[in-house]
Amino acid sequence: MSIESLKKYIHPDANPNLTLLQKLSWYLCVSYPFLIFIISGSFALLIYFTRNDNTSISLSNVGFGMLIALSSVCFSYHRILQAADYIRLHHDVQKAGELFLTSAIAFILSSALKYAYFVLTPGSFLYEWFGFVFRTSYWISFFSAEVICIFGLAKLIDVLHIRITSPAR
Repeated sequence: MSIESLKKYIHPDANPNLTLLQKLSWYLCVSYPFLIFIISGSFALLIYFTRNDNTSISLSNVGFGMLIALSSVCFSYHRILQAADYIRLHHDVQKAGELFLTSAIAFILSSALKYAYFVLTPGSFLYEWFGFVFRTSYWISFFSAEVICIFGLAKLIDVLHIRITSPAR
């Protein structure tokens, strides 16, 4: 394989002069441990949220607040980033903000669905007919919010890697 054939896999805004040791240390010391931590933490949060009590509703509310803040930071950074200098980076920051906003909406939806499930009176018509639907819906929305958040964090890690290793312009 030649260098020219590999250029299609390199981010156009990235610094092409990184040594192999710099690339290896970034992936081994930053990217992979962070993603492993995020994925294992997500499973623990999912297990905590799917418990059959309403004390874990605040977990999704906190996730909503944090992701709205991250989305706001990404959109603010997107607005001030020079699109002419960093073409793809500009798009990646916007995409990360969109992913965080989508995840925040899914978190607040899961919180509302879980609250609706626990407001229903046990033994009532709605509880008997729609209890399973509410319970399954808040599990699925919480899980999808976590997955979308992980994709947003991976996109943000890519943006930070490019920004850290890019030459100053």
